Amino acid sequence: MENIVNTKPVITDWVKREYLTNLPRILDSGKLILGDYTRKFEEGVRQYSKSKYAVALSSATAAIEVILKYLDVEGKEVIMPSNTFVSPVYAVKNAKGRVVLCDINLDDFNLDLNSLKNAVTPNTKVVLITYIAGKIPSNIFEMKEFCDENNLYLIEDASHAFGAAINGYKAGSIGNAGVFSMYPTKIVTSATGGVITTDDERLSKYCELLRHHGNESGAINQVLSSDMLLSEFNALLGYLQIQEADWMIHSRQEIFQYYKENLEGVFRENGLYFQAEPDHNDSTYYKIIVMSKNKEQSEKFQKHLKERHISTGHCYGIPLHLQPTLRDEYAQVSLPNAERFSESHFTLPCHLELSEEDLTYIVTTCKQVLLNDDEK
Repeated sequence: MENIVNTKPVITDWVKREYLTNLPRILDSGKLILGDYTRKFEEGVRQYSKSKYAVALSSATAAIEVILKYLDVEGKEVIMPSNTFVSPVYAVKNAKGRVVLCDINLDDFNLDLNSLKNAVTPNTKVVLITYIAGKIPSNIFEMKEFCDENNLYLIEDASHAFGAAINGYKAGSIGNAGVFSMYPTKIVTSATGGVITTDDERLSKYCELLRHHGNESGAINQVLSSDMLLSEFNALLGYLQIQEADWMIHSRQEIFQYYKENLEGVFRENGLYFQAEPDHNDSTYYKIIVMSKNKEQSEKFQKHLKERHISTGHCYGIPLHLQPTLRDEYAQVSLPNAERFSESHFTLPCHLELSEEDLTYIVTTCKQVLLNDDEK
């Protein structure tokens, strides 16, 4: 049989037709950047995230960097969890700030509040929280209150979480600013790109300025900056994908519910468990994370699935403080939960081309693998 892949971008026939229909309009307009589709894309994100402003850029990394430059974090500390992508570190360093790494909790795998509190110093300016696998932490409002009380700027790295919600609040509308990635495998894709959401008009204007070399009206340079623009071709794809976002998120939620209904019990019996999902919290299930008892169990389970043509994945397999480019800088940092998570978790396939047959096979195979282990 063919391998069942862990994740993949899925472009529907409707999006393909609409994209090809609208493509000549871009080519004929003579505006390949900052045209109608960039505005439509931004408006779609703004409305979907329930924010006042949305600004499209070339990547989520660029989006984080622009926000940090707006906040003037030079010489200041930016706190983030160690189990996230390396690109926010690059953004902080470009903004001349200092990265402080925090531990995570082992329930929903998001930033641990106590670790955050212990990491704050008089030099801390920003907390950058990653919504792991599309899950907003159940204590996000407690984190926001803590940040407000300590004059800290809260940035939501919602790269996994376009469309996620908690208590009626959408990802990207809770903190002072939100960031979405539009990378190919994300919930909504523009092939490449990122978007900033905020209710701060000054920040939105600053983002618009910096994404195009810091030039106002094309000639007057207000601040030195690079090119962070999104093309109209990318914006068109993102704009069309947003129109299918509800369906795509609902489909991912259905995939998780199928796994949960059929595997949660047998997983628990064998020391495995899914990422926690509190009430009133709608995850996008960018990834479906399973935590194992230890590294040995995780590797063994994944090996058996691979032998049966099921591809597993990870959600940050190496924490930042153990990355080759950063481990010397953070050699004295102790983050046990992040380390345990990195070596003991895996992700089950989750994408929109999984058939009922695929899902049945995955569930049946997982049960067989665990049963065979019990019999040995």
